[in-house]
Amino acid sequence: MNLKEPEANFVGKNPVVTIEMESGDIIKIELYPNTAPNTVNNFIYLINEGFYNGRIMVRSYRLY
Repeated sequence: MNLKEPEANFVGKNPVVTIEMESGDIIKIELYPNTAPNTVNNFIYLINEGFYNGRIMVRSYRLY
């Protein structure tokens, strides 16, 4: 699914997204636009549109 065509080449530092939880905890996620330009662009687009505001986020992991 491609929500929006990439608009710009990312130059310099990778963008970092900050997620603030209701508990006050903060999660920082570094994005890698040179590796996944469409995914990063779509993620940033959805953030700017407010898509994630008030959403429940879950963590998924495997137990080995």
